[in-house]
Amino acid sequence: MNYFWLFSTGTELTRGYSKDTNSSEIAQNLLENGFDVMGISLIPDNKDLLIKSFKERLNDPILGIVITGGLGPTEDDYTIDVLSEITGYEVIEDSNSLKKLVELAQKFKRIDVSVARRQVRVLKGSQVIPNPVGLAPGMILEYNNKVIICMPGVPMEMRSMLPLVMEYLNQKFSKDYYEKFKFFIYNEPESEFQKNLAKIKNELSVSFPWGVSANPGYLKVFVENRDVHLKEKLKEFINKIKEFYSDKFLENSVEQTIHEILIKNKKTLVCCESCTGGYLGKIITDMPGSSEYFLGSMVVYSNEAKRIILGVKEETLERYGAVSKECAEEMVEGLIKKIPADYGISITGIAGPSGGSEEKPVGTVYIGIKTPNITKVHKIFYPSTRERIREYTVFTSLFFLYKELKNGFTKNL
Repeated sequence: MNYFWLFSTGTELTRGYSKDTNSSEIAQNLLENGFDVMGISLIPDNKDLLIKSFKERLNDPILGIVITGGLGPTEDDYTIDVLSEITGYEVIEDSNSLKKLVELAQKFKRIDVSVARRQVRVLKGSQVIPNPVGLAPGMILEYNNKVIICMPGVPMEMRSMLPLVMEYLNQKFSKDYYEKFKFFIYNEPESEFQKNLAKIKNELSVSFPWGVSANPGYLKVFVENRDVHLKEKLKEFINKIKEFYSDKFLENSVEQTIHEILIKNKKTLVCCESCTGGYLGKIITDMPGSSEYFLGSMVVYSNEAKRIILGVKEETLERYGAVSKECAEEMVEGLIKKIPADYGISITGIAGPSGGSEEKPVGTVYIGIKTPNITKVHKIFYPSTRERIREYTVFTSLFFLYKELKNGFTKNL
């Protein structure tokens, strides 16, 4: 197997002040390029521990190690020094990176070149990876029949180097056959999905490696195949899952799918949110190009805002309450009158931790969906933490909108 070991270095990671997102992103890129990951280590800024950890892994039966972090300008950025001590390679400065630093120092007078130049160091004989969005270069070196790849710990900088890293690995190593299929299942508990997947696997007599990440409102699933002779069997397996789950099965995330449908059909969307506090609008506008269809989102948190901005009747609020089918319906109807759009979503509910009652416990939410032809209100109940209720509500509301869009435009999806 073409294994690598991943290292994320930094005391801020081992103490929980920052999350290690680099390892998961690098691992996914390696897997998609036919490599695999034997393990992942988080190591603090401790020189002796870094030396010990790197040495141990370089003795493993792997192709090499990938390190992020420890390439900055401070004295506790040890990666270059540690690797020099292990390999015996001389520490030098990368001339292109130094030139970039000097130019920036001339532009921004606050940069002290004598201090910052520590981060332009590499090892002599290594292949330098340019940093298009930062100062510290990455590097690739070969030592003891292993590959050592170093990139900055800043995710944006690491991400900018990944294509060159993958290009190098693909050219250097021959790989076994590998394919991976990713998809999403919405509005389905993980336990039910696993039970249904087992039935499909037994029916087809297949056993592909797979994994699932459970999130509020949806499951993110992958299936792998390392046997070229099973390509058609994998297609059959995926098609069976798709057939079984019908509308719940999406090849891309629901927000990506909605994004594509609305742009393709030149339709518009507007939202109003109460308990989700703008989170729905954030998820939509996270998509580059969403301005082509998304007109905006109102956060109408109080009863007064619902009444004054959206025209929800005082009688409705007094008789049924803000968390009700009637209120959600009037919210989305008033929203479309205020900001004319082809489609609208309204959300009103109780995210907790307080505010619930026996009749309307925490996790009770009403979601209004307005299309050019109809207005529907869905009641959901998801008893959980405040954060997870809000997340579940947002992705479930997008799923309800997707179903209406699918009926209207994409019957063959």
